[in-house]
Parts: sequence; C-alpha cells; structure tokens
Amino acid sequence: QGPLMGLLMVYALTALLTEMMGHNPSVVIMLPIGVSVAHAMQVNPAPFVVATAFAAATSFATPVGYPTNTMVYNQGGYRFGDFLRIGVPMIVLFCAISMVLIPRFWPFTS
Repeated sequence: QGPLMGLLMVYALTALLTEMMGHNPSVVIMLPIGVSVAHAMQVNPAPFVVATAFAAATSFATPVGYPTNTMVYNQGGYRFGDFLRIGVPMIVLFCAISMVLIPRFWPFTS
C-alpha cells in the first residue's frame, strides 16, 4: 500500500502497545519493527523512528499507559471510561496530524 500506510500501521501499533504497557517497552518493541518495515519498503527509516517516538508519547486512552495518568486516576476520581472517551479521539487527532507532518519533515526518500 505504500510507505504512508506502513507508517500508519507502525504508529497505530505503537500507540496501542503504549496504552497497555507504557511508552518505554512499546518503543523497545516497535523500533526494530519500524526500521524493518522501512528497509523492506526500501525507504528512509527516519520517519518510522519518529512515528514510533510520537506514538509512544500519545498515551491518553488508559490510566496505565503513563505514570502521570496513573497518579491522577484515583485522586481525581476518574473512571477508566473517562480516559477512553477523551483519549481515543486525541490519539486519532495526533495520528492524523503526524501522518501529514512526519513525511514533510522526514521524507521517505533519503
């Protein structure tokens, strides 16, 4: 489907993993996968590395994805659904913006 679709898949999978296990382990798992996808498509791996880092930073949909979310979860009286209701649209928004801007600043061609 092209490098943009590969970039989207790496971003989406990284964002999903971040919500379940945190940003550090998701980067450790997804960075080699993103670089491998770039090499398989014979494109510059830089956009895939940046997309992995950006997606790992968008932990908005669960209270377990980032330590600050966990800290405010109980003290703020939030429910798990509160994070999902606000977090999922934010992740989609950040993903859409990233798919437009990452290839502009880090092109697929070297």
